[in-house]
Amino acid sequence: MLILMKEKTGRILWKEFLSVLAFREGTNKSGFGKLLFTRFFISFVLISFASGCAADYEERNDYLLEMAQRGVEVNKLFRGQGQEITDELCISANLALNDDIPSNRSWGYGPSEEWEELVRETFVNACISGEY
Repeated sequence: MLILMKEKTGRILWKEFLSVLAFREGTNKSGFGKLLFTRFFISFVLISFASGCAADYEERNDYLLEMAQRGVEVNKLFRGQGQEITDELCISANLALNDDIPSNRSWGYGPSEEWEELVRETFVNACISGEY
């Protein structure tokens, strides 16, 4: 752990930090420990990335509730301006305001068409009716 405390011009020596994580210096002269650590680290990063991309059921449910609330707020805004609320007006408001749809698929893919349609319908229905 003393290696972690070394500093040169205010920076931690990352090479030494990684060597402490991989193996203790002097115990493995062949470099196999570094190779094993590197493979483990890369695998961990890839697995973390792949499993952490899709929103779970509860997050998607919360997002639909948020979309409904946004739709009601837009309804109140339009009514306050004296505008007639139509499907086209709410659809264009949805396109302008809701570009943050979380993905329902893993491996870094974007949201599915069915999920995007459900989010759009939730917003538009709340926008038209003023309630959810």
